[in-house]
Amino acid sequence: MAKTFDWVIIGCGYTGLRLAKRLAADHLRVLVCRRSQEALDGLGNLGPQTTKIASDKANLGEWGIKGAVVVDCAPPSELNAEKKMVEFVSKAGARKLVYISSTGVYSSGNDKWVDESHPLLPLGPRGVRRLRAEVECRVHAQERGLPWNVLRVPAIYGPHRGVHDRLRRKQYKPIQTDTVVSRIHVDDLV
Repeated sequence: MAKTFDWVIIGCGYTGLRLAKRLAADHLRVLVCRRSQEALDGLGNLGPQTTKIASDKANLGEWGIKGAVVVDCAPPSELNAEKKMVEFVSKAGARKLVYISSTGVYSSGNDKWVDESHPLLPLGPRGVRRLRAEVECRVHAQERGLPWNVLRVPAIYGPHRGVHDRLRRKQYKPIQTDTVVSRIHVDDLV
């Protein structure tokens, strides 16, 4: 009988790894996906309830994800990757899809408060790809009746990652500005 999972984490990097460890600590069955075996090996041992596979979001294969929550942390790559992934997880009977996006989909605040009602107008190619991926997830999940959420996450900081670490390593030069920038700690996001 094929192994089944409670959670599937696609693109298990900085945030995905923290999520996988939290879920494994709660004794949930977790499938983590990275594009290469080398990247998976760098994750270390995540416990007996966790399975690691080298796969991208459009090619999960025949894994038991019926009833699982699928979290897509991977940055968007090829056109229609999210569409293919949504088609697969809905056919496989996933319970829910959560797409981790970015606040980079919003236009510049120009000294105004930015929240979910602010215009969507990405300033660079990464934001354009994230917005396109959001739309693909939303449209295709709705077409298939798959419950979904998009989380527009600001810059993530935590152990060994963030402006404070870059300042210590002299890899960041502060600029004088009155701009307020939002950041989230990785554990708060998880």
